[in-house]
Amino acid sequence: MPITLAQAQEARRNIASVALRTPLIRCNRDEPANLYLKLENLQPIGSFKIRGAANVMARTPHERLRRGVLTASAGNMAQGVAFCARRIGISATIIAPDTAPATKIRAVERMGGRVIKVPSPSGGELSRLVPTQVSTPRSSTPSMIRTLWRVMAQSHWNCWKTCPM
Repeated sequence: MPITLAQAQEARRNIASVALRTPLIRCNRDEPANLYLKLENLQPIGSFKIRGAANVMARTPHERLRRGVLTASAGNMAQGVAFCARRIGISATIIAPDTAPATKIRAVERMGGRVIKVPSPSGGELSRLVPTQVSTPRSSTPSMIRTLWRVMAQSHWNCWKTCPM
């Protein structure tokens, strides 16, 4: 099912107090094609993943959020979840592969996230380990993916409106 403009606008409202509205800059001046960069590295965690984490938490009922949040990630999504959880005063548990970079793990811990390292699964299916490692409830994957896509649609709409073509 396609994401509607109304859903993208809702996502924009949901993340407005958390994610920065980052600039869109032209990269090349002397090339035949126009290339623009969306500077998501200026976000508080250095990544656009803060947008998805903020939108998912904004759409989750408060009674569920009180129990804390959980994600399986080795990096930027883990940081986005930990950042947003700290901001609203709830716990964040991060399931990370034991091969995750130490810098990413330390960043999550600095933001108050609890990291549980698990053996790195073959095929990259980290999320399948979550139910066996932690008893914290988690959102259903299809719902979370759809919420993340709403944020991406909002971001693309913002780029389209900003880009001088």
